[in-house]
Amino acid sequence: MTTPLVTRVNRALNPAASASGSPGWTSLRSFGTGAAGTYSFVSSPSGPWGGNFTVCRKQWTTAQSANNGNVGYQVNADGSNYFPVAEGETVTVSAWMRRIGGSSTTKTFVMRVVFYNQVAVSGAATVGSTITGTSVVADTVNTWFRPSLTVVVPAGALGMQVYPDTASVGDPVFAVGDGLDATALLIESGSTLSDYFDGNSTDTAQRWFEWDGAAHGSTSRQVDLLDPVHTPTARNQLSYWDVSGVSDAVLTSLATNPTPGSTTNWQPNVSANWTHAYNATDKCVDVTFTAAGVTAQPNMPASWYNTGLPTANPTLTAGVKYQRSMEVWVDEDGTLTNVMAGAFVGGQALAGGQWTRVVEQFTGTGTAQYVMAASVRIIGAAAGMHVKIRRAQLIVNPDGVALPYFDGSTPDAAGIDYAWTGVPDASTSTATNMRAAGGRWTPLGPPGITGPTGPTGPDGQTARTSCGGCRFRSTQTAQPSGAIWDADNFVADTTVSTDPNPCLAISASNELQVLRNTTAMILTATLRMTNGAPITARSCITFYLNGSVMLGRTSVRENEDTITVTAIGHLALGDRIRVQVFLVTTLTPFGYTCDVTAALTP
Repeated sequence: MTTPLVTRVNRALNPAASASGSPGWTSLRSFGTGAAGTYSFVSSPSGPWGGNFTVCRKQWTTAQSANNGNVGYQVNADGSNYFPVAEGETVTVSAWMRRIGGSSTTKTFVMRVVFYNQVAVSGAATVGSTITGTSVVADTVNTWFRPSLTVVVPAGALGMQVYPDTASVGDPVFAVGDGLDATALLIESGSTLSDYFDGNSTDTAQRWFEWDGAAHGSTSRQVDLLDPVHTPTARNQLSYWDVSGVSDAVLTSLATNPTPGSTTNWQPNVSANWTHAYNATDKCVDVTFTAAGVTAQPNMPASWYNTGLPTANPTLTAGVKYQRSMEVWVDEDGTLTNVMAGAFVGGQALAGGQWTRVVEQFTGTGTAQYVMAASVRIIGAAAGMHVKIRRAQLIVNPDGVALPYFDGSTPDAAGIDYAWTGVPDASTSTATNMRAAGGRWTPLGPPGITGPTGPTGPDGQTARTSCGGCRFRSTQTAQPSGAIWDADNFVADTTVSTDPNPCLAISASNELQVLRNTTAMILTATLRMTNGAPITARSCITFYLNGSVMLGRTSVRENEDTITVTAIGHLALGDRIRVQVFLVTTLTPFGYTCDVTAALTP
């Protein structure tokens, strides 16, 4: 599985009060009764947590004549808009503030917000009254303090104005030379007060920071790699590879002529009462009610004891859950009925003039039973009435949730491969979910770097089934040094192949994460043998977007020096690109490498 990315978003456009950034830090907040002063943006050698920082500074040039608060800062998103909000959402707002100046005494800082009925400043009306957070006592000069506020946006509010402010009562006046600094504005969705960040924050091995647009003029995000051990070697638009194991989650349909392709294994109960014939147009079996049937079995225009199975009365494992299904067509409204112990339970209504899929979940008994037998009941059925049946299915289904029909001719879907285990319409069929499972992490550096290279084959590999076009597994008894395969990915099947030329199927799924918005991405994957020899394995490469949308795929190829696929996609932040390499090879030692290059257009 791929380690996901978790992001935080700072909704402040110019959170670090940059002079060249978005003009959200206004100069509209007063200096108090009888007072005057200046606003400026200055670089401070001692930010809230050390290092150089830009601050918005207020400096008093005329002292206050009376004690009044509310002389902090008024901050909007930009010069003409409030911060956008949605009614009912929870927002947490904070900033870092300090007092400066020689004669200043203790001040009290507080965070306030005011809501408006629109985002645009022009023509906006307030919604409710000013909301004030918990006070923070700034009792030391030149020391940073952090007032904050968590608030639920009221009904009717679409815009929010932020005030890193001073308290209104109890503090001494500001004197000439006194001042305030404010910076590090953080506006986040949710109720958690977290550490400040913006797009210029320092990257670490497991954490990256990005502006969503212009620096100091857009929202910013924190991107965390949750895997604490395996990390990329360098910051890049693509993060890392997930080298996965072989295919997993194989469903096998035990019906050997499920479609059907003939009347083989489709038998009526008594041939004198019901005849059957193959209908090539509808790919089904027609069951016809005879005159003898009308006499012997009135109101039962069709009855059969087997539907597509090679053995009419198989012995299914006791206690194992199975699913059986088929599709039935009747000329007139009828009902599916039980014909013998262990068969379809029946009771399902069958609408006249259409196909009805009948699905039942049941548990094996460990004794031989006609599990695919059934009959149809139609009151007043006459000789010559037809019932059509098709698409038989019998599969192990431990979850008990109804699964769709499939056979080996079902078109492959994203992540699922359908195959016959032998001759089409004369063998069982499989549905294989190509799930990523475990694997080892390999860093992906700048676009164009070579991906992981396989060893000379995992030790102890043994074929576990014949190579009849289906996906299968192998065992692995040892882990070679530096191998890209993980022993947990290889789970033994229950039977050993009798194929005179056993072979191994491997699916390596490598997932990349897009860490910034793009207009277009061009991806190229090239598969080659590490020893330079032609690729003798039957191979196919596919690009998927977000797990299901296929961007590009090669045909199944072999005996070529290299196999290459190119895909072009329009991608957004957080999109996932999966490179799926599938190959079938003999058990002779081998080594493969798949080079992936990426060209991104910002």
